[in-house]
Amino acid sequence: MLRTDAEGRYSYRTIRPGSYPGTRVPQHIHHEVTADGHGTRISEIVFEDDPVMNLRIRDEAARPGSFYALQKVTGPGGVGRVTQDVVLTGQ
Repeated sequence: MLRTDAEGRYSYRTIRPGSYPGTRVPQHIHHEVTADGHGTRISEIVFEDDPVMNLRIRDEAARPGSFYALQKVTGPGGVGRVTQDVVLTGQ
């Protein structure tokens, strides 16, 4: 479980996942956010430079409120960084 600070910020560290073996499923991280008085937001962070990223997911990620969050990985020395803002709506 992860908690935000007083400003609503959070961070965590993980490795960048690979695709499921033997598939063309893009690399992804499942992300679920909940808060008292708000709905639950479930999304999948996918990566812009993933070699198996497809046009369907790219187009879907461009829609507001999409399940997919297409992210660009930035950072020096092979250490990537992704920024993901999450907006929760009422229940």
